[in-house]
Amino acid sequence: MKFSDLQIESMFRNWYRRNIDRWNYDPRDSVCAWAAENLSLLQRNIPDSHPRSIAVQKFGRASSYAAMAVAIIAMFSVGAVLAFTWKNRSENVFVYAQPNFLFMLLFGLALVCIGAILFSTKPSIGSC
Repeated sequence: MKFSDLQIESMFRNWYRRNIDRWNYDPRDSVCAWAAENLSLLQRNIPDSHPRSIAVQKFGRASSYAAMAVAIIAMFSVGAVLAFTWKNRSENVFVYAQPNFLFMLLFGLALVCIGAILFSTKPSIGSC
């Protein structure tokens, strides 16, 4: 949606004309007043997809199980790399790479794997 310079100038003029609370409430009031006066202009620009419809996702399909399997394999891979990093944390290569950073990175990857596992299951009170 594109506004003309005159429309924006009208909003600014109304904003400065109020001069009650110039840096907080006045801009909001000015824009809302302009929107109420020009409602037909705004309604012409509402997309055809409004209001959006909600698509219900089906769980228990083969793709959900495949996604869960990939996430579990990735989780085990992260665990193996974590164990390898912990075992060799005093080696020069890992000291230069800063083991604390590597552990934080692996923790983030583990959280991504957990999120993928939870996302592939049916939502419940506990997972939400």
